[in-house]
Amino acid sequence: MVERQMDLGDVYELSKRLGKMGFADLVRRSSGHAVIRYDWKDAEHQTLVRRLTTALDNFVKHSRKATRFTGNRINDIGSALEDTITQEMRKMDLESEKLSKPGYPDLLVRAGGVRAYIEIKSSSTKKKGRVNHRLFYYTSGKKVEL
Repeated sequence: MVERQMDLGDVYELSKRLGKMGFADLVRRSSGHAVIRYDWKDAEHQTLVRRLTTALDNFVKHSRKATRFTGNRINDIGSALEDTITQEMRKMDLESEKLSKPGYPDLLVRAGGVRAYIEIKSSSTKKKGRVNHRLFYYTSGKKVEL
C-alpha cells in the first residue's frame, strides 16, 4: 500500500471539516491532557486568581512608569516580559518559573496545590496607533507537568 502525502489543500479541507473547536477540547484531543476549569468557590483557586491579578496589575503600573521593553526580535521582548512578570508573581507569594523549552506555555505558576500555565504574548507597533498582533500557536504540551 502506498501512502499519499497530504498537500496544503488537504490540510485546509480537513480544517473546514473539523470546524470550530474549543481550546480545552483541542488540548484534550491532541495531547491527552485536560484543561481544568477554575472552581470559583474553591479557596485555593480564589487565592491564585487574586494574587495573579494583583501581580499583573503591579506589572502594568510599573511598566507605564519606568520600563519600556525593546529588543531586536519580538522574542527578546517576550523573554524580558516573562522575567519581569515572574518577579511580580513571586512578590505575591506565587511560585513562578519560566519553562525552559520554546513553545507553549511560557510560565508555570503555583499557589498551594493549584497550578496554572501562562502564555505571554507581546506585539509590536509598525505605525503609531496600528498594532501588529502575533498569532497564537499550540504545540504538543510536552512542557506541561502531570
